[in-house]
Order: sequence, then C-alpha cells, then structure tokens
Amino acid sequence: MITIGTATETLTPPREIFREVIRQGATRLVIAHNRFHVMKLVNDELNLLRKKVGVTTKESKYLLLKNQSELENEEKLKLDLVLSQSSCLRIAYELKEEFREIYETSRGVKSGFRNL
Repeated sequence: MITIGTATETLTPPREIFREVIRQGATRLVIAHNRFHVMKLVNDELNLLRKKVGVTTKESKYLLLKNQSELENEEKLKLDLVLSQSSCLRIAYELKEEFREIYETSRGVKSGFRNL
C-alpha cells in the first residue's frame, strides 16, 4: 500500500478513505492499494449497477465479474446480450476490463499511472 498526502488512516478500508478524501476536497492525495482490493471495489460497484439497471439473473452477475480473457465463446455471446440491455452497464464493464488490464500490464506504481 502506498499513501502520499495527508491521509493518516492508512489501515482504513479503501472505500472509507476515498469517501473522506472526497469530503475534504483533497487535491494532492495519491492512494495505491493492492490489486485484489481495488478490483473487489470495482466489481462490487459493477454488481450494484447491474442490479440498478434491472439485470438480475445470477448468470449475468458471474459473466460480468469474470475476466473477459477467461470467457468461453458461448459466455462471450451471453455477456454481449447482457451488456446490450444497458449502455451504462456496457461502459462500466469496459472500464472494469481496462482497469484490470492496467494491473495486468503494469510492473509498478509509476507505470500504472502512465497507463491511466
């Protein structure tokens, strides 16, 4: 975990730190958390959006949360049907995959920032 700036609660769950930082209007705070926790937050938000747009099947949940590179051809077709139900959901899924790709291809924090 890397924290630069004024946050003093580095052991606070990431979601809580982000909320507090936004409330305080921080302008120079950089927080880098491990891949697992960041992707868990991204997947949690994607799943909430899935429910909000009315895509409620369990299969859709697992298709959205599974890494695109690990999908079988039949799953890709089913995922495309799920994503066709909501443009917001499609965008969120694509952003999740782009974010995951940053973690897959970056060797460190600096290269990760360059890939943003």
